[in-house]
Amino acid sequence: MSERFSEPGSQPSKQDFLDREVAEVYLLLDFLSGRADRSLRPSDEERARSLLDAKIRPEAVTPADEQEQAKWQRIENDLADPTRLVFRTMQVKYPIQPDDKDFDANAAFLMRARDALNTRAWPATGATIAFTSQVAYRTRKRPCEPKDASGGSRRRFDFAELAYPFLRREAQSLARWIRHLTLLLVFFLVVALGCSAYLAWGKVLLDTTDAIRRDAKAVQSELTAARTGLTSDPCKEAAARPPVCDKLIDIDTRFRVTGHHLAAWESPLRWIAATPFKAPQADADLNDRRATEWATAVVAVGGNYLLPSLYAFLGSIAFVLRRYYDRLGGSLLTPRDRNANRIRLLLGLLIGASIGLVYSGSTAAQTPGKLGAAVTLSASAIAFLAGYGVEGVFKALDALITQVFRVNGTERPPLAR
Repeated sequence: MSERFSEPGSQPSKQDFLDREVAEVYLLLDFLSGRADRSLRPSDEERARSLLDAKIRPEAVTPADEQEQAKWQRIENDLADPTRLVFRTMQVKYPIQPDDKDFDANAAFLMRARDALNTRAWPATGATIAFTSQVAYRTRKRPCEPKDASGGSRRRFDFAELAYPFLRREAQSLARWIRHLTLLLVFFLVVALGCSAYLAWGKVLLDTTDAIRRDAKAVQSELTAARTGLTSDPCKEAAARPPVCDKLIDIDTRFRVTGHHLAAWESPLRWIAATPFKAPQADADLNDRRATEWATAVVAVGGNYLLPSLYAFLGSIAFVLRRYYDRLGGSLLTPRDRNANRIRLLLGLLIGASIGLVYSGSTAAQTPGKLGAAVTLSASAIAFLAGYGVEGVFKALDALITQVFRVNGTERPPLAR
């Protein structure tokens, strides 16, 4: 294919320009003929506009020469009928030579066909179709792979390169960026799942510790009741030993085991070894208290800041990939998508890091669901939704700013007339 526009500073000629027009018309024809929701046939609005233009067109614009007028009329007829449009396009010799007999008529037809087909392909255009074809081909195949002779995607890619060669570098960058983003999604998903499992493990141990403390209070109440009226400790007398003494031993064992597990759980974060199970009572109690405090702090910080940031970033990546998938199917990709997606990821990360400022993971938020059922959302779930729907979050923030700071009340009233 032609490489005339691939280098900056090249001087385009009339033939180069029309060759690009032919390539774009081919791309538009391929796009429209391959979709069920698009058609090569003119829409009702386009037909009405053509009739209106023919009615109000001044006579001075109509060519006086009958031969030229016949060419004009043929172009209009070819554009109005899908079969004639395709047939006329296939009749145009490629590459176009300025010394051809019908050069002017073919050039005018190509310009009109490009304009009409772009209207029928809306919201896609020749530029978005060409850019999407380049990105899709470079996403599937490697640059070093030889050209295939089977046609199909390779020919569309070649025409896209010819029609818009200056988009080549941006297409390569976007295709490479999408591949890296997919790998980044897998990496952060593994990290988020690992952190979630680790913090969930610690939370289960803390909940177990709280349950043991509640049981210990109940056992102490029973032991106090058993000591009523006695001068000695009933647990030290083997003859009349009450059952509550066995519960007290069980509570102490459970405290020691859970404390050991907590120390083992948080030891990778503190870079210390877990306390052995068989330790002196004083040291065991002190280490249990330290492990519980460390575990509580880690679960609180991780649940309120670390996990929301990770899941908000995952939500932003999910939105970007879903948007890329939708725009790829509709041939709507543009060179600015890469920078827009970068900004989207940064905003999602910012929102996730800020979730802990307005929401605590120690309590669960509820939102109305279907049939009036309440849906419980954790801080990580809210962060994922916020990262996926950044626009909604910022609209809510704008409404909050308006309500809290009364922005509307500080606006200047309109001037009296």
